[in-house]
Amino acid sequence: MISNEIVKSYKEFVADTEKYDEDVPLNELQISEDNDELYDKYDEDDFTDLIIDIKTNGILEPVEVEVGTRNIIGGNTRTLACLEIQKELGFIDKVPVKYLNKRTAKNSTERKMRLARKNMGRRGHLRQQWHSVNDMINTYEKDYKTEPANEMVQEFCRILNVPYLRYTMLRKLENGYQMKDKNGKIITMRPRPDLLEKVLDKSDKLSLGVAIKQQKEDDGNIVTQSRSKTLDNILKKEDVVYAVSVMSDMITRIKSLEAYKPKSDSYWNPADNIQPNTTGGLIHELVTNSLAVSINEKDNDLQIEAFAGKNNKEDLLIRRINGSIEHKSSVVINNKPKGWVTNPRMIKDGYYKLTGYNTDYDRVFSAYGYIKHDCWKKGGTMAMLDLEKLYKLWKDDNEFHKIFFGDLKYENDKYVVYLDEVIGSE
Repeated sequence: MISNEIVKSYKEFVADTEKYDEDVPLNELQISEDNDELYDKYDEDDFTDLIIDIKTNGILEPVEVEVGTRNIIGGNTRTLACLEIQKELGFIDKVPVKYLNKRTAKNSTERKMRLARKNMGRRGHLRQQWHSVNDMINTYEKDYKTEPANEMVQEFCRILNVPYLRYTMLRKLENGYQMKDKNGKIITMRPRPDLLEKVLDKSDKLSLGVAIKQQKEDDGNIVTQSRSKTLDNILKKEDVVYAVSVMSDMITRIKSLEAYKPKSDSYWNPADNIQPNTTGGLIHELVTNSLAVSINEKDNDLQIEAFAGKNNKEDLLIRRINGSIEHKSSVVINNKPKGWVTNPRMIKDGYYKLTGYNTDYDRVFSAYGYIKHDCWKKGGTMAMLDLEKLYKLWKDDNEFHKIFFGDLKYENDKYVVYLDEVIGSE
C-alpha cells in the first residue's frame, strides 16, 4: 500500500504492480464484449470501491491481453475504472499490461471460460453469479447447438465461483421440479419467480434455503395425474345434457315448493332467500351425481364405474382405471364467474369438469379438460382458477379440453365466459 492519499504520479500508480510487459495507452485496449455479457453490468458499489482502491493504492495487477490484438482477457473492470480515474488524474492515460501468448479461442464459449478462469477471485453478489452461469449455458447452447452436460455446468459453476448445489436450488425456484412422496406419488413444485427475485435481491433478507422450504410447503401436496385416453373420452355431450337437465329440473322444483303457514292460512316457499353458497353447493352435487349416473348407464368393455358423494375424496371417482375428476361450479354474472375455487392443499395437475350457470339456472357453461396446478391463484384459505392462465393453457397451448356449452374467450382485454342454453346432444 502506497499511502492513504491519492497517487500523485504514474510512477506511484505502478509502484506495486506485479511484473508486466509494457505500459499501453488506455485507448488502445479493447474492452471485451464477452465480459459485459458474462458478468452483466458491474455492481455500482463494488465499482466505486475499486476506483477508490486504485486511486489510493495504484494498480496491483497488470491488465492481461492477447498478443497482437490487445483484446483484454483479464482486467476489463480495472480498465474501465482507470478510464474513470483518468477524468480526475490526467497522468493515468495508460495501464501496465501483461501479454498472454495463447491460441485464439475457437468460439464464444472458450473465450468466456478463459475470461472466467482469469477472474476466479472476483467478488460477485448472487444475482450476478446467477446471471453468469446462465449466460455461460446459453452461450454453450448457441455454439454447440445442444445443452451442456451436467459435468460441464458444474465446471461453469466452479470457474464462476458458484457452488453447484446453490445453482441447482436457484434452478428449482425458477423452473419448478417434480419429486416422489413416500407413497411414490409424483408431486410437482411449481416455479416460484417471486421467491427467486427475493433471494436475488440484496436488500431482501430471504435466504435460499428458506425459499426452497417455502416452495415445498406451498406446493408439497400437488399431485400430477397421468393423462389417460379413457379419461379423455369418458365425458360425452349427452352426459352433460343429462346432468344439466337434472340440475335445472331440481332447481325448478325447489323454486316451486310450497309450505303451509300455520296462522295465516296461506302458503310460502321455504326455499326463498337461501344463501347463494347453499344453492351453489346443491348445484355442484346435483351435476356431479348426475354425471356419475349417466356414465354408469353406458355399455363399456372396461366395466367402468363412476362414484360421487361425501365418502369419496374426489368429486367423481372412476373405478377400474383408478382415475378421478374434480368438478368445480360457479355462478356467472356479466360473463364473469364468481369463482371456480378449491382448497389450496387439493390443487393438482389433473382432470377437471367446469360448470358455470346464470341466476335463472337456464343457461350454462360446461367444459371438461386437463388443468395444470399453476392455473390456480392462491389467496388465503382458497385458490381460484385464473381465467387468463386457463385460456392460454387450453386455447393457446392446446392442452386437452372439450367445451360442450358456452365458450371461454378473450375480448376487449378481458377473459370472459359465455353461457348457452342447453340443447339435446347431436
